[in-house]
Amino acid sequence: MRIGTMQQALTTRRRPAGVPTYRSDIIPDDGPAWARIGNAKLIEQDPGSELGAHFHFVNQFQVVVGGSGTIGRRDVAPWTVQFAGPSTPYGPLTAGPDGLSYLVIRNAINHGIAYMPAERARMGPESRRYHITAPFQDSTTPEAAGPISEQPMLADEPDGLAATHLRLPPNASTAQPAPANCGGQVLVLLSGAASLHGAALDPLSCIFAAPGEDMPELTAGPDGAELLRLRFPTTGIGEAPATPTDKS
Repeated sequence: MRIGTMQQALTTRRRPAGVPTYRSDIIPDDGPAWARIGNAKLIEQDPGSELGAHFHFVNQFQVVVGGSGTIGRRDVAPWTVQFAGPSTPYGPLTAGPDGLSYLVIRNAINHGIAYMPAERARMGPESRRYHITAPFQDSTTPEAAGPISEQPMLADEPDGLAATHLRLPPNASTAQPAPANCGGQVLVLLSGAASLHGAALDPLSCIFAAPGEDMPELTAGPDGAELLRLRFPTTGIGEAPATPTDKS
C-alpha cells in the first residue's frame, strides 16, 4: 500500500520544462519504467493554456479537482473523472480563465508522452479505451446519522474498471474491500477530513492498494468526507514504446 498527502506533495511542486503546468507528486513515480507501482500527482495548468492531444503508455485516471476547461470538446469541472488506456489519445486539454487542476493517477510507471498526430506511429498494440464522466458537483453536507452513500461514476466492467463516489457522514468509519479482480485500487479524499491509523489526511490525499492488498479503515472528520474509489482494469498495463522519453 502506498499513501501520499497534499502536504507532502506541495514540497515537490515544480514547473516542468516545456509545458504550461506545475506538478506536485502525491505518490511519486519512483520506480523503473513499466513497473506495476501506483503513483499520483497534481497538475495545475495555467489559465487559458492548452496541452495538445496526446497519449501515454499505461492505464491512467484523471480527476479534475479545481478550475474549469475542456478535454477535447467536453466541458470539465470538479469532480469529472476520465480514464484512458495505454496508447489512447485524448485532448487537447484547455484550461479556463481560472486555470485547470487535475490529479493524474496510474497503476504503473509511465515513460513518456506522445503527441498527436506527429507520434501516432509510437502507439502500442493495445485496444483503444476511453471513458469520461459529466462534472460532479454535489456538495450536500452529510447527515450526522446518515448512512455511507456510494454513487457509481463509471459502472463496474468485467475486467475491474470502475469509479465510485463515496460520502461519509461525520465521524463515520469505512473499511473498503480489498482490490480483487482489478489492476489496483485508489482512494482519493476529495473534500472534508479523514484519518488513517490516527494520522490526519488532507484533501487530495491518495491511498493506492495493489491487487490483493487490504485497504485500511478510514474515519471521517467532524464534517464528514467525500472520496473517490477508482479501480484499474486488469488489462492494458502497457508496453515500452519504440522510443523512450522522459516520464510525464
